[in-house]
Amino acid sequence: MKDYNLKKMYDMQQYQEIIRLFNTFQEEKTDELKLYTGFVFTKMGMATKAIECLTSINQKQFYQYIGKIYRYLGVSNYLLGKYDMAQSLFDLGTEKNDKESDLWNKLLFPPLDDIRETKNFIFHFVDKISAVDKKLFILKSIKAFARISEFIGELNLCKKIDIYIYSQRQDSIGNSLSYSDNGLKVIHTYLHDVKGHEIAHILFNSIYKNMNRNKFIDEGIATFFDDENTFIEFIRKYKSALPNLDVVQVWNDTNLILENVKGIYYYAGAFVGYLIKTYGKHKFIEFIQNENYDNAQSLFGDSLDFTIQNFYNEIV
Repeated sequence: MKDYNLKKMYDMQQYQEIIRLFNTFQEEKTDELKLYTGFVFTKMGMATKAIECLTSINQKQFYQYIGKIYRYLGVSNYLLGKYDMAQSLFDLGTEKNDKESDLWNKLLFPPLDDIRETKNFIFHFVDKISAVDKKLFILKSIKAFARISEFIGELNLCKKIDIYIYSQRQDSIGNSLSYSDNGLKVIHTYLHDVKGHEIAHILFNSIYKNMNRNKFIDEGIATFFDDENTFIEFIRKYKSALPNLDVVQVWNDTNLILENVKGIYYYAGAFVGYLIKTYGKHKFIEFIQNENYDNAQSLFGDSLDFTIQNFYNEIV
């Protein structure tokens, strides 16, 4: 095998190139190639392949990475629903002084007050919560899942969605709530935040194995599907909160502007709702495999300019 700098490729996030090398060198796969490919498979949510790679190498020659190897194996086992194995691997990573393994352990395996399981969810109640509030939270989550999955159509989730519920505004390692981890199919949420926002993140980001996400569109989807709305109903609720923005600018500069503009999530939700109203759900679902503006131009053609202008007219 040619001398490739796999660490540099990994650090530069050249993940597809690493996978290409892995698939090319059938007879010459070195342990180093298996190591970095295992890391890549973990990041891409390909848990079974990640475990195959990381358990087939001579781990002793990568002593400096041993804690990270245990951590990535822990993440992959968690994604397969093998929770006891995942916790054991995070423990091993922690013993090898891998600080991130310790954080994963505290985040995914905190002391629990209660745990409930339904067809599509595992509810981890971290704090003490009343029986009435638990029941209400579970029913709202089930309803949101049914509503969003009906829109999307057939879904093939690799595991149930794990929801960690807190009575305060911080998770078990101090992160602000609420948020989702789309790769792990995990939600950490404040008790009274439950509607459909984080569930929408999980479900829409499970449609395709590989997605090119855009934060303006991604947050717009989650905001529009937070509750049961048509576009007209959404505008009626939030029209007064919508800022005056250039759609194309915010679409392209989303990481710079999204967190700093009041009402931007409602604006994004309104635009997503209008795209669905204009093009229909099948075309919209086709579009979100690549949510960037350039792809929208290619897919929707010249009509996109008219759609954006009509959107402005609808929200004034």
